[in-house]
Amino acid sequence: MRKLNLKTLALAWLALVLACGSAAAQTGTIITADIPFSFTVNNTTLPAGNYELQEIEPWEFYIHNASKGIKLIFSTDPISSGVNASKAYELEFSSHGDNYFLSKIWYESTTWGFYVPKSKSERALIKTGEIKIHKVTGKKK
Repeated sequence: MRKLNLKTLALAWLALVLACGSAAAQTGTIITADIPFSFTVNNTTLPAGNYELQEIEPWEFYIHNASKGIKLIFSTDPISSGVNASKAYELEFSSHGDNYFLSKIWYESTTWGFYVPKSKSERALIKTGEIKIHKVTGKKK
């Protein structure tokens, strides 16, 4: 039993190291995207517009819209899709009626991405009905 636990622990540690290495390799990358709807990140609603996202620390992002004076830092958690993402950067939004929430950030041509934890308002809406997923393609600046 002890050998099994050590193997499991070693595999989990290896997966974490690989995730950190993949994320650290992308830190500093700036993604630009024109988001056609208002959306929420960490209980803050941002208007539609052209945004830049930059990973400033492993799993921590800075999003801003210079023309509207919007700046926000938010935390994420690493995720893996198990298959390569699209050939472009993607921002994934979940919607509940007219309410959009940034839910995932995918880097181009990799299986790794970032999950944005659900806000209190999104968790409340999830209980009320259908969730739709919307993808916005971004590009590296």
